[in-house]
Amino acid sequence: MPTLAQVQSLYAATRAGASRFASYNFHAYFLRRTDESFAPALATLGDTTTIPASVGARKLSEADLAKWYDAAKAAAPVVERAGEINALYATGDKLVVENTDSRHGKA
Repeated sequence: MPTLAQVQSLYAATRAGASRFASYNFHAYFLRRTDESFAPALATLGDTTTIPASVGARKLSEADLAKWYDAAKAAAPVVERAGEINALYATGDKLVVENTDSRHGKA
């Protein structure tokens, strides 16, 4: 069974991989999906600070937690590679919801 520190580390690595997406829609989707998939595992291990309060979390059994951890550990590098590829082929076009005006101090 994974420890809380292992799950938190994997959570941080998966969120970092999701943050590599240059496309706003992919970026937002993978961050949201990461929060949703990690919520049950973190709740099972007693972490109430890492996951957002808006994400409902059911608890997992020890066997389900071990299976989930193995699957999440295998998926993390896939998300990271996909984010890198997305960033390589990103176009310069931004969506309206993305701030492209550098005069406001944000890019």
